[in-house]
Amino acid sequence: MPKGTAAGFLFLAPWSFLGLWWDAARGGMLGYLVCGIALVVLSWVLLKQGALWLGAAGHLLSGVVSWLCACRFLGSEWNYYFKPLTAGGLTVVITAAALIVYGIAAFDKTKRK
Repeated sequence: MPKGTAAGFLFLAPWSFLGLWWDAARGGMLGYLVCGIALVVLSWVLLKQGALWLGAAGHLLSGVVSWLCACRFLGSEWNYYFKPLTAGGLTVVITAAALIVYGIAAFDKTKRK
């Protein structure tokens, strides 16, 4: 099994959507924190194992799955809650921010070698 495969499979979970869902269902920001910590730990494991491409692909796949889930389960009836963005738009923003942070960390890691 290639390095980082187990952590790569965990990226298939819709982390951005889970944070949004927690916010919509419970009305709290704790879901964003938990999902953010999960993404940081998964990214750290993949960077440590040298599976840089798997982390980038994982972030993108997680973002796509999150967007699909947000559109399906947090449809137009929840768009007022995440103003000025829609639920799907917010998953795109969260995924983009996570991917940018991962990219900076990966660039820093390759630069140090």
